[in-house]
Amino acid sequence: MLDMDLSISVYLDAVRQEHQAAVVKITDGFEAVVGEIIGAVSSASAKLENSAGTLTKTAEKDPVALGGRRRHLAASVLQRPVGGVVDGRKK
Repeated sequence: MLDMDLSISVYLDAVRQEHQAAVVKITDGFEAVVGEIIGAVSSASAKLENSAGTLTKTAEKDPVALGGRRRHLAASVLQRPVGGVVDGRKK
């Protein structure tokens, strides 16, 4: 009976070690994926911040030209047919 207890104990220890190794492998993979996501978000955030700074500088340097572009865009949008209405008449 002692041999059977020893065999079971050795088997259970091996299963525990395999389980622990699997958990470590999954955890390491998860950490790697999260690290990649954090890196991508950080990079996108830096690019967005840079773009915002460029837009702010442009607006501060030439507010009239920027306003003119807005007016041009608004005028072009207002000239498009909306909801099947063309020249004030329903199609």
